[in-house]
Amino acid sequence: MTMQTDVRAASIAATGALGTPGRVRIKGLYFVTTAGGAFTVTDGSATGVTLLSLTLPIGTAYIPFPGEGILSQADPFITTAATGNYTIFYG
Repeated sequence: MTMQTDVRAASIAATGALGTPGRVRIKGLYFVTTAGGAFTVTDGSATGVTLLSLTLPIGTAYIPFPGEGILSQADPFITTAATGNYTIFYG
């Protein structure tokens, strides 16, 4: 069994596409928020299949995703009501 080792990061501060080259596995999320709220990742567009749905608190945290991460078949789309900055680790 081989492990995937190429990990990249992309940062966003508002709702929109992550800007990846296509199919990726989301490995983790680092966030700094000044107002809590909903945080959703969908597959490819705002109306794509929901891959992750969280309510983020105010503060700073890192959330690693287990195993090989969350598979997105297309460029992940982030929708957030929380005010802050987000770094998504993917490979």
